[in-house]
Amino acid sequence: MPILHLSFRIFLLVVSLFPVTGHAAPSAEEVVALAQQQLAAPSELAQGEMKIYRNDRLDRTYAFTLARHWNVTDQIENVRVDFRSAVALELGDSSRYADNRYLLRRTAQTPPTQWLYMPALRRVRVTPYRPAERVLTSHYFFYDLTWILALNDFRYRFAENATNGNSVRLEGEPTTAFAPYQRATLTVEPRGTTYLITEMAVDSPDAQRTLQFRDFREVSPGYFRPQSSVWTSADGRTELFFHQWSVRTIPENFFSPTQLETQTLVISE
Repeated sequence: MPILHLSFRIFLLVVSLFPVTGHAAPSAEEVVALAQQQLAAPSELAQGEMKIYRNDRLDRTYAFTLARHWNVTDQIENVRVDFRSAVALELGDSSRYADNRYLLRRTAQTPPTQWLYMPALRRVRVTPYRPAERVLTSHYFFYDLTWILALNDFRYRFAENATNGNSVRLEGEPTTAFAPYQRATLTVEPRGTTYLITEMAVDSPDAQRTLQFRDFREVSPGYFRPQSSVWTSADGRTELFFHQWSVRTIPENFFSPTQLETQTLVISE
């Protein structure tokens, strides 16, 4: 092969590995940090519907409003879910519903705390936190609600054959026993100066599950959110449909046990 031709091929290889700006391609940890920053809006609201399938049979449906608040200074992630559940009556009347409210608070230093508002009792009670417990008997773990902090529970590297078109695959191994997963594989896509997590495959001691996020839209300048997502496992799936996203300021005191008893979450137009 002529020396000039060989030199040109080496030049093309170098250019493909490093941007023309002279900066090295981001490491796996840097990609995850950018994806984490995309998730870490100071506060946001989402309204939608959850459908739980056992195998291919629709088992139950919940309407919900979700709110998230991220305190970057104190590294505290608050997740609140207001949801409606049918009231079971002897006559089989399913037209009555109870408004339930749930609050999870996770910090980087201490175990999470969680509260549940009991409509029948009209009060809040503290409930035990178990990372691998299912949310509303769905395929979501409680651990899956706090991914801003959960992403820090793993050490990442590029997977074998990491690139697939515009996507990049990363493998994460847990660095703490707190994480309920033995391994997490992330698929991320670049979007401008950030990365979006479009798929997550996890291995837990009792199951393998895959989470897919679909139809991302820019709901606020610089923040992209999916319009739907689905957790799939061997025994069925849980689908989430988001009818509305709003990235806006929410008072931090709204994420308190006291507020669970007095106010419901509302997304205004």
